[in-house]
Amino acid sequence: MSRFKQQRSVGPRDAPNYYIACQAPLESTTSDFWRMIWEQQSRVIIQATDLSENGIERCAEYLPPSATLDNHSSYGDYQVTLKHREVKDRYAISTLVLKRVDGEESRELTHYWYKWPEAGVPAEEAPIIAMLLEARSSLKSYCLEQANELREKSATLETSMDADGSKAEAGSTSSHEINGNISSRSATRSQQGPLTVHCSPGTGRTGTIIASDMAIRSLETPKRSVDIPQLVYYVRRGRASAVQTKEQYEFIYKVASMYAAKITNLSNDN
Repeated sequence: MSRFKQQRSVGPRDAPNYYIACQAPLESTTSDFWRMIWEQQSRVIIQATDLSENGIERCAEYLPPSATLDNHSSYGDYQVTLKHREVKDRYAISTLVLKRVDGEESRELTHYWYKWPEAGVPAEEAPIIAMLLEARSSLKSYCLEQANELREKSATLETSMDADGSKAEAGSTSSHEINGNISSRSATRSQQGPLTVHCSPGTGRTGTIIASDMAIRSLETPKRSVDIPQLVYYVRRGRASAVQTKEQYEFIYKVASMYAAKITNLSNDN
């Protein structure tokens, strides 16, 4: 199992494991970090810290530096390949392939690196909202990919069993029922992996980003309302000291306010 001790599952009451809030990997823990990502089947990572801030190391460089030169890096039992990197206004998006060095299985991941200021909070809310919506799109894409792979495996198994002449006898369980049960259990195991978020200690900025994402999602429900103190409570229940400052707390409100105005305008336009 992963020895990356500073990971915590975070989320609302109905989805307590939707997020992983963790500290930034250091040189001595990069392999443990990637082991955690592999074991938890996390496909999207958000980083909210620079490698160093105010002259102090905050995070190890755990991604290959370039998509064209030296785009492979190994961290213990895992190899990371950088396939593409796109730099936007306040964040960069990297498409990665994570692979165990002792096997053939590999997974595509997406890494979002937000340029959080060294002091305080971002001056604008729009880039955070844009990044969170893109991260959600990535999560949905990977979830659909997993569902399609599951259906293909189920269909292959069913075809194989039928080809072997498996017949359901009276009172016995049919191959279709067996496959249905297998698919059901596999679907449970293949649920969408958690969204991993980290800053340096994995508390203040990390909690602010997670609470902001939860606020956006709350505004998309039929009630279109959000209880930010309750959201922060849920985040802190999973990750102590999340959302540490008044400015971070206010920033969540600003994100929610901007997104509420955005979806209200879209609704009025329609």
